[in-house]
Amino acid sequence: MSTVVFVGPSDPTGGVRAHLEGAFIAPPAHRGDVLRAVQEGFSTILLIDGYFDTTPAVWHKELLYALSEGLRVYGASSMGALRAAEMWPFGMVGIGEVFEAVNDGLLDDDDVVVIHDHESEGATSRSVAMVNIRWSLRSAAENGVIDHALANRFDELAKSMFYPERTYTALLANARKIDLIDKETSDRLHQWLRNHAIDIKAQDAITAALRVASDLDAGRESPPPPPFVRTRYFDTFVSEEADRTERRVDNWTRSVIDELRTSPERYRSVKNAALQRRASIAVARSAGVRQDVNSLDRAWDELRREQRLHEPAQVDDWLRRAGLTGGDYGPFIEREAMARWGSDHIADPDPIDLLDILRTEGTYKELAQRATARGDHLRATGRTETGDAMGEKANAAELRERFARHTGLELDQCSDEGLCELLDFPGVRALHEFLAVFAATQSAVTKAE
Repeated sequence: MSTVVFVGPSDPTGGVRAHLEGAFIAPPAHRGDVLRAVQEGFSTILLIDGYFDTTPAVWHKELLYALSEGLRVYGASSMGALRAAEMWPFGMVGIGEVFEAVNDGLLDDDDVVVIHDHESEGATSRSVAMVNIRWSLRSAAENGVIDHALANRFDELAKSMFYPERTYTALLANARKIDLIDKETSDRLHQWLRNHAIDIKAQDAITAALRVASDLDAGRESPPPPPFVRTRYFDTFVSEEADRTERRVDNWTRSVIDELRTSPERYRSVKNAALQRRASIAVARSAGVRQDVNSLDRAWDELRREQRLHEPAQVDDWLRRAGLTGGDYGPFIEREAMARWGSDHIADPDPIDLLDILRTEGTYKELAQRATARGDHLRATGRTETGDAMGEKANAAELRERFARHTGLELDQCSDEGLCELLDFPGVRALHEFLAVFAATQSAVTKAE
């Protein structure tokens, strides 16, 4: 039997590791990590710490899936206690005082959360969990350091603070600012907390490790698995997590993204584009789209035309600059093909949303003026407002003449010169429409300004 433990700041001394020798110690869990634990063949899961703010949290459905597959799933201390309080009716085992308090409705999410270093740096806490502050203040009152009324006032003050700012030093400083305590009381409480503060989350983590070790030694069987309904949404989740596993972010990728973050406007733009890309890929996956060689080739051809990559040397240079050397190209072009398919089939956005984007970009006025000028020109020439209809009614001689003037080629030379692909021949009618109204539009915009 194999065990995986998701733990970080709730085990500052490494006690969990000491009591569960042979277990695989994983960093705090993200959404999808429990699913992968099932897929990788673990039989026991102990969930202690998990991300939730900047990263999607462990999903209840994946915990239910693990239980339905016959795994023993335990939770304690932090994210584990929260999920166990929600999932114990389905067989998840909750352990410790934090779990009991959450299950009784005495604690909430905000009471267990902390800010901590990245897992690569040891996941050390940089703030103090509200539950630890509460337990410590209660102990201080019981030991006569402060009275119970003051302990309750401190509790209220700590609860009002944003969780990353909760430290004993900041709490005492805030108390002094509002004249809750004098300097003598502050110094006395500060000294006591340095030596006697309670880390109930760490205590619960050790208790949970001992319980899991005991159950494993006793060969205790898993409870009857709960029913599990495999939905389309769950299948999409499984597919997305498989893709995320393939695209696991390494330190180099993190450093590139960190560099991007130094330019907030650029980061915001790239972030929005990335979210749109993921939405498009999700549409394709939900539709059951599978890419074959032909669809991948089409995606690459479209991308190559957009990037104006006409020569092999240009292609090689672009791939190097894009970091798509070695084995990175294949997964990239498959994602690109899925994103393009999804973008083509995703529902059109609300027109009001489109206009709002133009307004925030500062391009609304320019496009509105061009649309007005274009409409005036079309009505003056007796043409319809529809671009496709205009293209169908275009005079062939005029089209050939304009094409020759702006490209230096006869229209019939397109195929002879191998330029259909280069010039995207189906778009020539759009070129004719643009040329027909360009002068009028520019004139109208100039006058309006």
